Amino acid sequence: MINVDDSQTVEILKLIDSHLSEAVEADGDWADNLAPYDEDDTGVQTYYKMLQSLLLGPCEKLAKKRVEAIANGHNVAKYVDDLTSDGADVDDIKKKIDDEVKAAKVSVLPMSTKYDGDYSMTKTFHHIIFTLCIGGRSQYQCHNASLAVRCGSN
Repeated sequence: MINVDDSQTVEILKLIDSHLSEAVEADGDWADNLAPYDEDDTGVQTYYKMLQSLLLGPCEKLAKKRVEAIANGHNVAKYVDDLTSDGADVDDIKKKIDDEVKAAKVSVLPMSTKYDGDYSMTKTFHHIIFTLCIGGRSQYQCHNASLAVRCGSN
């Protein structure tokens, strides 16, 4: 089952995987496809530029791992959508989500850090994503389902 402490991590990965899926599915290189379109309004351009800077800058290692996972059919955004499907094997889907959460945490950890799946590892992941990748915003400013709106507009 998804650990309550990992609920924010799931939301982060859902956001990242959703955005990267669009970039992967478009023609051309996924990294080039992260750029905003000229015809997008200012708010959308700002949001896409923030994600582009995040995913091609300090969180590039995570982005590359997520692109690889998405290419192999491991998409957290899709898994979350699948949870509401009729006849969905909820336990199987939650296990898949848990596996992707663990893989994402491991992908951003310093090489000397050992993943042990505990609460401190979740906090380490959040620290890396929120503090290092998003430029010092605390997890209290950017959390849960409002992540995209609140972080994209700050």
